[in-house]
Amino acid sequence: MTSPESIALIRRAKAGDRQAWGELCQRYYPRWLKEYHGQLGPALRQLHDTVDLVQSAIAEALKDIGDLRCEAAFYCWVSTIIRRKIASKRKKSGRLEPVRLDDVDDIGRKKPPSTALAFRDEDYGRLLDALLELFPLYPAPMAAVYLKYFEKLTIPSLMQVFGKSERSAHRLIETGLALLRSKLDGK
Repeated sequence: MTSPESIALIRRAKAGDRQAWGELCQRYYPRWLKEYHGQLGPALRQLHDTVDLVQSAIAEALKDIGDLRCEAAFYCWVSTIIRRKIASKRKKSGRLEPVRLDDVDDIGRKKPPSTALAFRDEDYGRLLDALLELFPLYPAPMAAVYLKYFEKLTIPSLMQVFGKSERSAHRLIETGLALLRSKLDGK
């Protein structure tokens, strides 16, 4: 998640401190570039620059940072914005190859453990849209879902990140999945 030093910077950025925002960008920008460069794929990298996508996501986050209720979820929130932008570029290019999220069930519905869910890009985009819409109101459950299914953190790692028991970590994921399921089902 987000370090205590970053949380202090995020609070200052929410209050309008541009220097704090600059420090946040310096802290995370290289990591986001490295992490998301390969997700565009070689064909799309010829059309779209990862730098532009990450900068666009950061600008969007700056505009909406006042809506984020939990500063600790900042990194996951911006990472989700970046993933959504990548999914949108893939969809617009007509490259609708499956996007695999290993060991993800279909948002709470039981699947055999050996089956990985594959989304078509438009479904993956809907999932990311729902995640982004829910992030400001439910940052901890959305961050738990993001970290478990997109960053592949284990339950013990989630326990450490959130400072929670195993049962509480599972509850955060279950709550996040229920919220996503409800949002995706239009309830």
